[in-house]
Amino acid sequence: MNIEAQVQAAQAHSGATFRWGGTDDFADYIGHDPIEIDHDGRPGGARLSRFDLAGHGGSGSIGYFQSDAFRVVMFDCMFDADRAFHIRDDGWVRLNFSLRMEVAMAFGDALQVHEHQPSWRLIHAPPEALVVETIPRAAHLRWVTVCCRPDMISRLSGMALDDLPGRIAGAPDGEGDVVYRPFSLRPNLANATGDALRRPLRSGLRSAFVEAKAQELVILALDEMLTEQAREPQSLRLTPRDERALHEACLILSNRLADPPTLQKLGLMVGVNRNKLHYGFKHLFGMGISDFLRARRLEEARRLLTETDEPLSEVAARTGFRHQCNLSTAFKARYGVTPSAMRSGPGPRPH
Repeated sequence: MNIEAQVQAAQAHSGATFRWGGTDDFADYIGHDPIEIDHDGRPGGARLSRFDLAGHGGSGSIGYFQSDAFRVVMFDCMFDADRAFHIRDDGWVRLNFSLRMEVAMAFGDALQVHEHQPSWRLIHAPPEALVVETIPRAAHLRWVTVCCRPDMISRLSGMALDDLPGRIAGAPDGEGDVVYRPFSLRPNLANATGDALRRPLRSGLRSAFVEAKAQELVILALDEMLTEQAREPQSLRLTPRDERALHEACLILSNRLADPPTLQKLGLMVGVNRNKLHYGFKHLFGMGISDFLRARRLEEARRLLTETDEPLSEVAARTGFRHQCNLSTAFKARYGVTPSAMRSGPGPRPH
């Protein structure tokens, strides 16, 4: 089955959606119970489970780990038929490390990719975005996916979310594009991935081992991204045409606050590549694209509140906030008052 057919079949599938819950949620999602469970010994603590696919539509096994900090899924298996997974990330950031992989990934209409080489990638979709992953039959899979919250990445890196590369944080209210950044799999990451898949330890130790490996993989991946970030701006050169294109991008975003184009589409519209769009925006305007879009949304919301009688729900919709509460939270953080107070009282000074 080619990638287009795989994606269409997956999107037509009406199965359940997984949301990175606990082991029981994962067992319900794949349709059978684990054959092995390992706890870290604490009530409500970390838990590692192994699911055997023999007799359940495949061969090999899938491991699933849950803790307060991480969710980790480990594929070392094959399926007997094409398999579609439906996932909503709910704010989790995914780092996927593959030694062997064959998967088509569809992020709604925003992005479709087909991965089949050893590599690793960072994935951060808006919380409610449906991600559909389709795996062809008989493909031997060996990969580890580590999921964690953005604040965990911030804590491990020692950096504020807005300073992290690749827009890991996304917009604080969950708005924004899909972040999908592929990287080559260097030996240190390949070795750590292989270690996590093997888990050659006695029961009682495996859970702690997988959590340690998950943290190691995230730290090594962050170090690679930060190293790349330190290199990229130094090589950036903006021509007069590039600067005109970036100003045009500002205008497009300002005119499409409710439905901004993805970074990929925006780059095509103005004729610059994604890298130049991302770093050029910061270089030219002193802020990233997501920060610019957020600032313009709030400025327009303030104008509508002070110059019109439109309901708050309509103001939120026109300025690209999915919910009125998202607008209220962002507005108070920017201006120090709620939208209702802004409309009924004197204008405050931004802080």
